[in-house]
Amino acid sequence: MRKLTIGLDDAHGSDVAGKGSPDGRHREWMWSQRWTGILKQQLELIGFPVVVIAPEDTEPGLLTRRERMNKVAGPAIMFSLHNNAAGMGDKWMNAHGFSVWTTKGLTKSDKCADILFEKLRKHLPEIPYRHDTTDGDHDYEANFTVLTSRHPSVMLEYLFQDNQADLLLIEDDALCMKMIQALVEAFVEIEKYLVP
Repeated sequence: MRKLTIGLDDAHGSDVAGKGSPDGRHREWMWSQRWTGILKQQLELIGFPVVVIAPEDTEPGLLTRRERMNKVAGPAIMFSLHNNAAGMGDKWMNAHGFSVWTTKGLTKSDKCADILFEKLRKHLPEIPYRHDTTDGDHDYEANFTVLTSRHPSVMLEYLFQDNQADLLLIEDDALCMKMIQALVEAFVEIEKYLVP
């Protein structure tokens, strides 16, 4: 068994409005739950202990998610898997690309986010990306509740569900499997950083 526990936090819940594509064919919670489950299987195959933060279909609440994260024994990292949106889900927009997020300030999460970013760029060179290098790394920073547990935490916004070109990439299972491979490789490297 590996020394780093990975908390996997899927996106929202079935009862959270507006989290999908404007045409209704894509629902973020369903996509995130599916691929979080596949990521869990792949991580467990190589010995990582994995905790699913929100296994229910409905939204447990952001504070509940954070409470569950805080109960995970360390050393651990929390990872949230989302699709991004530029609008409110009611019309097609133009923003595109994936991005990684951490809380504001310099923390261990920043290095973890950079590792994730570089592995995604390596495995998905054809996928557009967004980054903010103003503070010397690639992550965007915001104090989203799911990023504020006591553990290092990173969120991946995997493309824009309200951009038609990005949505085709989100729906591409082969590309999503490359994303999973990139994430698994990233967690192996992150373990070396967090548990030397």
